[in-house]
Amino acid sequence: MARVVLEAMETFSSINLIPYASHGTKIYSLSELPGIVVDATFPEIYFHYLPQLKNFHFVENKLSISSSACHISWQAVGVFQIRNGTEVLISLLPETSETHSLSYLLGMVMAILMHQRGNLVLHASS
Repeated sequence: MARVVLEAMETFSSINLIPYASHGTKIYSLSELPGIVVDATFPEIYFHYLPQLKNFHFVENKLSISSSACHISWQAVGVFQIRNGTEVLISLLPETSETHSLSYLLGMVMAILMHQRGNLVLHASS
């Protein structure tokens, strides 16, 4: 089943994207990203939402990394693939709202994407 998800991610084409700017980078997303500034200039990053995962059973949370991509499976959320510092492919579980997925997308996923782009990524907390 994971191979089917990855194949769908490989063939997905972007349409009706909303332009944003965040972290000094331009982003395109199919979904609204509350709190992120809309910017209509040419994007550098694409967020693609793929069809929801149905009948997909997660054995565990998983992270796999290659030289050009990072694949993350979260049991409570879905599957994210971050590629070449320019593209994030997202497939959520049916019970996961886009609002709930934003904490993952704008947290760890964005940190990995920024790392792929050569940025030093730090986490700070008070």
